[in-house]
Amino acid sequence: METVEYIVVLLYALAPILSSLGYLPQIRKVLRSAPHEVRGISIQAWFLWLGNALVAVAYGVIKLHDTLFITVSSVSAFWCALLICLTLWKQAQTTAAPVPAIAPDHV
Repeated sequence: METVEYIVVLLYALAPILSSLGYLPQIRKVLRSAPHEVRGISIQAWFLWLGNALVAVAYGVIKLHDTLFITVSSVSAFWCALLICLTLWKQAQTTAAPVPAIAPDHV
């Protein structure tokens, strides 16, 4: 393998790790935010990125048969899906009705 090709393959193999580091601050922000604060996160954009990653996974499986490509695409899909789930969970907390307190029975 040529040196340039080796470097490119090595960098591509590191892509899931590096991209994971990129998703972590956004996930931390969602987890630490109050439910009303996550309204500014564009779920539509995250669904678009998730769809893109899933198409890449499918392409890797069906056409390329390339384990490294499939892995990189799957990691991206995982983080997008996780961020969507966390954001929707946080948003649902703002719309959930408060649970009424049950008063003890007085005899």
